[in-house]
Amino acid sequence: FNTYLQEGRQLKHDEYQIVQFYPEFKSQVLDLLQHLWKGNSAEHASHFDWKYTTNPHVSSPLGIVALNGSQVVGFRGYFPVRLKIDGRTDTITVLIPSDTCVHPHHRRKGLSVAMKNLASKEYAPKYPLYLSLSCNNKSFPGNLKMGFLPLEKKIYMTHYSLSGFIKYSLAKRKGQELPLEASPITFGRFGSFMVSRRPLPEQMAAVVAAQGTTGSNFSLLQNTRYFQWRFNSRKHKYVFYYLMKYEVMRAYVVMGVSLSNIRGYILDYAQGDNLAIKELLGCIIHAKHFDIISIYSYAVDNDLGTILSDLRFTLHNPISFLARILHGELPLLVRPIKKNVTESDFHIGGLDVRKVENWSLKPICSDAV
Repeated sequence: FNTYLQEGRQLKHDEYQIVQFYPEFKSQVLDLLQHLWKGNSAEHASHFDWKYTTNPHVSSPLGIVALNGSQVVGFRGYFPVRLKIDGRTDTITVLIPSDTCVHPHHRRKGLSVAMKNLASKEYAPKYPLYLSLSCNNKSFPGNLKMGFLPLEKKIYMTHYSLSGFIKYSLAKRKGQELPLEASPITFGRFGSFMVSRRPLPEQMAAVVAAQGTTGSNFSLLQNTRYFQWRFNSRKHKYVFYYLMKYEVMRAYVVMGVSLSNIRGYILDYAQGDNLAIKELLGCIIHAKHFDIISIYSYAVDNDLGTILSDLRFTLHNPISFLARILHGELPLLVRPIKKNVTESDFHIGGLDVRKVENWSLKPICSDAV
């Protein structure tokens, strides 16, 4: 144990020591995360390994722990995401501040901030940016104090029916989680329309590559290796929709599924030729697998926006109205990792990271889906 403290940088914080995460801390971190994560210990271990250990964008888990003696009483994890600059071979890895948990007996002692300060020292030489895609009402004020800047509001475009909205609202009140097998989704191949529980990594990567680029933006690096890893999380339900021409994929949509199976969230999509996405989304709507289908507006460019409008997706609906009342309109946030930030730190590859037009983000970039 003392070897870990001697090898890595550490911060003293009252009676605590703030150090890097080491694999030997894992069991204690998992015990701690029971205060944050739902489910059983086996699910926690699997999810931790998926998020931090097998992530292809980093060689070892990125996290900071707070120690009280030899006991882990705090953890702050960082989810790495590899981005490319469209039209170039450059890539950067940004960090999404993820699971932050302090044991109830050790809260209100500044441990979260202390862990963040050590993370800045450790990670700034290698990683340029923090990107927060899933802040909530509790974390948002603290993030602003830490120097995060709003990038774009998270607002859903939604296709719905009134009866679907009522069913979804009633199911949400009950909070009951149903397995995917209890949904009305029929899996299989139906002409050129294919519904699957599994990703097809090589073909999905080929569709992404065939899209080309429309400008110089930061976008998610989605190669075969990425697709082989990304959908192994047991905490979420996914359905994969493919539009095929013979055995070649023309387009795909990945749908996240709500606890009740009533609402589908468009998390990822790509098309190899124009309007294939419109045909595929039309098939999904016609199949009536979901009463409500939503996608964050930040993931919608002008071409997709036109398609969604034609398919009767709208920003102004009772679902979005209710979400604004309950949660407000929380934004995406960005900040250079360095503690003392200069103007040049906001410019990467000639792009200003504070301008939303320099980003092409999808919901699947987040660790929360």
